[in-house]
Amino acid sequence: MNQKQKLFFTAKELLEREVKEIPTLWNPYLPKIGLVGLTGSSDTGKSTLLRQLAIAICAGHNTFLGHPLQPEHKNAIYISTEDSEDAIAACLSKQFGKSDPNKIPGLKFIFNQNAPIETACKLLEKEKADILIIDAWADLFHGNTNDVSQTRSSLNELNMIAQKYKCLVVILHHTVKNSEYNKPDKNKLNGSQGIEAKLRVLLELRPRGLNERVLSVLKGNYISNSVKSKSEILLFNEERLLFKDTGEILDKSSIGENVRDAFSTDKNLGNRIVKMKAEGFSFPEILQTIKEESPAKKHPSLSTIKSLYKSARQNAA
Repeated sequence: MNQKQKLFFTAKELLEREVKEIPTLWNPYLPKIGLVGLTGSSDTGKSTLLRQLAIAICAGHNTFLGHPLQPEHKNAIYISTEDSEDAIAACLSKQFGKSDPNKIPGLKFIFNQNAPIETACKLLEKEKADILIIDAWADLFHGNTNDVSQTRSSLNELNMIAQKYKCLVVILHHTVKNSEYNKPDKNKLNGSQGIEAKLRVLLELRPRGLNERVLSVLKGNYISNSVKSKSEILLFNEERLLFKDTGEILDKSSIGENVRDAFSTDKNLGNRIVKMKAEGFSFPEILQTIKEESPAKKHPSLSTIKSLYKSARQNAA
């Protein structure tokens, strides 16, 4: 039976806890308890990064991407609304490699259900977890994402879950279209400003070149300004679906000087993409073909491939 919730705390009671710093799960980015978010454009590896984090937590690693990781329960719950069981199984096979799966018994996945949040809470009632990941939150939100009262109400419920079960709740949410071509901005989330306002931490993952990603703090209520002003460069291994820290740090103010990727106005490339689509190639297959033809050069992003296709079709009409 759950203990009755305490109605208030005195300042004396709080001070006697002798808490000098906010407890973290992944220092300095993620608190131990609360509601946070990861955002970014499509095809940047957000889900991959969160799965890798969940694996590290359940394996009891003491670092993640070069920063201290402090799991207490070595348990993680991952709600997947976009990927099937087989898709996740294939991804896990690459990410976990030949390691013994018995090393991560605490990693649990919930797939398409009528009430996945309720299922997660039932699991949390039985066994404590360090983290609950919701990928993607918009799929479980029933309402208008541009309505501040509706979004805050939904996120309030998730925050209450975090507080009740003393865990971290992470939501994956997308940015507005083409936001990766602008400076990192917490106001570029898709939907109401109320989403960003309710999150205690908001991280962004965006592409840089072929196999690099930029990790930035868009919002961090308990993160120092010195950390928030910098961005980290991560190396992405497409074959293993793993991220690795490079040690390279960027000044966040230098990112995204409103410059679109150099391929965005390449009409010849646009016409070629239209031709390849007519021949039956998918957008990922087109991108892979371009990469294989010039492996040493920079390549357009998948979103640029799609934009070029749309522009070329409109110009030909």
